[in-house]
Amino acid sequence: MSLGKRALRSLGSKRYARPTATLVSALGRRRLLPGHVAYRVIELLSSDWPDRVMCIAIDLGEGKRARVELDLSIGSCIELFVTPLDGMTDYASVRLFRALAAESSTILDVGANVGLFTYLAAAHAPLARVIAYEPTPTLAALIGRNIVRNGWEMRAEVRAQAVSSAAGSMPFYVLKGDSESTLEPDRARNATVTSRMAIGVVALDDVLEAEAIDCASALLKIDVEGHEMHVLDGLERTLRRAGARPTLLMEFLGRAILDERIIERVLGLGLDVYYVSSRALVRLASTDELQPLHELGQWNFLLTPRSTEAVRRIAREVRMAVVGG
Repeated sequence: MSLGKRALRSLGSKRYARPTATLVSALGRRRLLPGHVAYRVIELLSSDWPDRVMCIAIDLGEGKRARVELDLSIGSCIELFVTPLDGMTDYASVRLFRALAAESSTILDVGANVGLFTYLAAAHAPLARVIAYEPTPTLAALIGRNIVRNGWEMRAEVRAQAVSSAAGSMPFYVLKGDSESTLEPDRARNATVTSRMAIGVVALDDVLEAEAIDCASALLKIDVEGHEMHVLDGLERTLRRAGARPTLLMEFLGRAILDERIIERVLGLGLDVYYVSSRALVRLASTDELQPLHELGQWNFLLTPRSTEAVRRIAREVRMAVVGG
């Protein structure tokens, strides 16, 4: 271990370790310390703490803030601890989500992870009902505590469940990098699995119908680490239904895009597909149109029944161009 690493780990065992972590967090979020440096400092500083939980106020944009508890043993919590919102790789998706959430009556955060999009929804859509689905027990519990901490519990909730094609139970693989835990055994096979558990799963068709959710004003953010086609299987009844249908902001990973042709599947359901690049919403007519313009780190897509003009209006709000619409 290098001298610098030993010094940080030693500092972490002393009484001023937490104030130091708070300072590093502030420097990172103010861009006075490079993000990767701040991340590594926090990782080393907190590595020997018996309790690695800290609370900070995070800026959710447009004057909205939230006080959140973060577990620094989890990589995605460290990232939120040291990275400003506008420094995140998918900040374009964050901006788009905020605008869509503000005009939605029900918002589902499917694959909530540390809960950032849940907090964005609760803060920017104060009249909306917010439901977070997060199957990792520690993360679901953390989101639940943060909902209560910010006084959102009357309209926001977290459900420690996964979403798939049908209700039931499935094996869930918690990976060392918690942000990529998955229902997909193939993805788990090539990663470090810290635990495997049976988890309850639901289908979105069933949830939307049983809870009489108005799909015309519903927003679904979906990030399910390779399980995308199965989630669509459990939502197809709703998406094929004539009339009111929800808007989706959904991550598609490589296998779903290239092998399973998920873009063509969504187009076949009568929804428009827009790739969310760092600067624009790009309307797609096929998978082949995506490949030349795909950006590293940008995997999100807007799937919508909205008119082209409605999409252009939302894009103007978040200062993004619309290409091909």
